[in-house]
Amino acid sequence: MVPVLEATVGSHGYLRHAVIQEMGPRVWQLAHQAFRVDQSGTVETFAVALGGDYARTRVDCRLAGRGAEGRLAAAYYGEDDQMLDFRTFQDHAAPDTTSEFTFKGAVDGSSRSVYSGLIRVRPEAVRTSAHQTNRNVKLSPNAWAKSVPQTRRSKPTT
Repeated sequence: MVPVLEATVGSHGYLRHAVIQEMGPRVWQLAHQAFRVDQSGTVETFAVALGGDYARTRVDCRLAGRGAEGRLAAAYYGEDDQMLDFRTFQDHAAPDTTSEFTFKGAVDGSSRSVYSGLIRVRPEAVRTSAHQTNRNVKLSPNAWAKSVPQTRRSKPTT
């Protein structure tokens, strides 16, 4: 299964998006969500991941206009031998932008989860506020969870 969503939030626009993933135990998912947010626009998205054998979700949020905001919250629960894989990219490309990405979940049985998040702050993105949080709870000794937060500040070109 390959669900794809691309959305642009125009100047002073607002988008709220929610998705619940409850796939069967033998299904693989490679999902991609891409948001572009223009001046003073806001995107808020909430995701719940519960099913699938292997479920990868990638979320890209490009804050392209002054004062743009991106907020993402997700909750997940892995059981048996599921693999839940989340990858996020917060791209601050304009001044006065804000992003807040929060992932919380639990893994049970021999399930696994990984969260890999990258915040990029471009030279023109002064006064940026960017946060990413991943909280995991292991409910069994065989469960596994890993967080890989990253920040990259681009250098100005000369």
